[in-house]
Amino acid sequence: MAEQHISTRLAVVYPSGMAATLSAFIHFHPRRILAQCGYHSTYEIAKLLGKIGASKDGESSIELITLAEKDKLGKGDVVWVESPYNPTGEVSNLRYYADLAHAAGAVLIVDSTFGPPPLQNPFEQGADVVMHSATKYFGGHSDLLAGVLIAAPGNPELAAELRHERIETGCVLGNMESWLLLRSLRTLTLRVERQSQTAKQLIEWLDDATKSTQLSNQEHDGVPTGILHKVLHSSTQTFDSGKDEFAGFSVEAQMPGGQSPTFSILFETPEIAKQVTQEFELVRHATSLGGVETLIEWRFNVSKMNDPRLIRVSVGLEHIDDLKRDFRSAFQKLTAKLAKADA
Repeated sequence: MAEQHISTRLAVVYPSGMAATLSAFIHFHPRRILAQCGYHSTYEIAKLLGKIGASKDGESSIELITLAEKDKLGKGDVVWVESPYNPTGEVSNLRYYADLAHAAGAVLIVDSTFGPPPLQNPFEQGADVVMHSATKYFGGHSDLLAGVLIAAPGNPELAAELRHERIETGCVLGNMESWLLLRSLRTLTLRVERQSQTAKQLIEWLDDATKSTQLSNQEHDGVPTGILHKVLHSSTQTFDSGKDEFAGFSVEAQMPGGQSPTFSILFETPEIAKQVTQEFELVRHATSLGGVETLIEWRFNVSKMNDPRLIRVSVGLEHIDDLKRDFRSAFQKLTAKLAKADA
């Protein structure tokens, strides 16, 4: 999908994901934004843009609304959906949000950063625009910043307008970053498919260990008790078919190429989550995701919107056995340190 839309000039590239987000909001200039996302900077960008045209008493010109306020949506508004969701890798029903937006005369923009090609194609669910922080999976080597807006097939006029506005605002990607991004796109499918497959194996192993240690109060495959609380991901997500959003919904249908290589782990306490990040040897503790190396991050340190018991895991290209060994060792070392401290 990435190669197809770039070659047909439907993709417009920016110097960062946030630059792409800002450019989308500037172009559509909505009165209201219904945002269903976990990345805190998306809200901050909307608030910043709302200062333009604000009233004398400081009231924003853009109203941020929730799904519960969906009846406020009107013509020209924006529905912004992040799916899979940061930081958990859980998903929303994109078709539901497309129908919701279009019924009100609004547009649906999907942040598909956590679901890059070939995992999903949000245009098949009715998206009008797809955004990627190309810093992540498109770049894939933790060495560039970039963002992409992709217009829906059949709407080259939108892409042309975005390209013109990009020139006027100076949001142009540099030469070196452009070269690095083109280099990375050549291996995008190979990398993402492998990362998704390995993440599936790692999630299944961690989920089994979580349930087993909680039920038996004994270690499972070397994973100690009292560490893991829950694994969060679209593959472990529970969908309430009684809700309109998930009636008839299937993750596999929305993501036929595989599920996100990024997921989260909830630990039993915030202190465990904070300390365990220091116990890994192969896996690195760092911000960002989507690279060839597996990264973990205590997200509460970045945004207080997150549960302090949570760490985000972005699976790279390492062998599954090596990843299991590193996770197992990190859990064991932390358990020993906690036991020593309590002694």
